[in-house]
Amino acid sequence: DFTNYLVKKGARLDVRDEEGSVPLHKAAFNGAKDCVYVLVRAAPASVKERDNTGATALHKACFSGHDRCASLLIR
Repeated sequence: DFTNYLVKKGARLDVRDEEGSVPLHKAAFNGAKDCVYVLVRAAPASVKERDNTGATALHKACFSGHDRCASLLIR
């Protein structure tokens, strides 16, 4: 998929937006489980990253009701 392609091409996974979110936060919030899977494998430390409000990707997945993403982030 496209996320895997970007990771293989060296996309920066630590870039933050104005809310302090990294790509994993956005994928988790939007329920993009395939993207979450790829991003976690490529940058496992990003699971612990917090945005400007202190939320992690797991918080965002749970808040938005994406159980499958949350389970990927717990593993």
